[in-house]
Amino acid sequence: MSSIVALLDLADEHLECSALVIALERANSSLGSLLHSFMYVGASVVTCPPYPVDDAYVLVGIEI
Repeated sequence: MSSIVALLDLADEHLECSALVIALERANSSLGSLLHSFMYVGASVVTCPPYPVDDAYVLVGIEI
């Protein structure tokens, strides 16, 4: 969970992002835990991305 918070802080404070999309590998054994953690902080799975995405990844988006 601390890694997710650090990533959000980096995107907000240093990169001045208003939103973030993260690609997670479906083959990752921690995918369920990662998705749960991201959804806990308000993220959602991007189901209709405006660009092609490799099926090996799940996109997770969050507004900062």
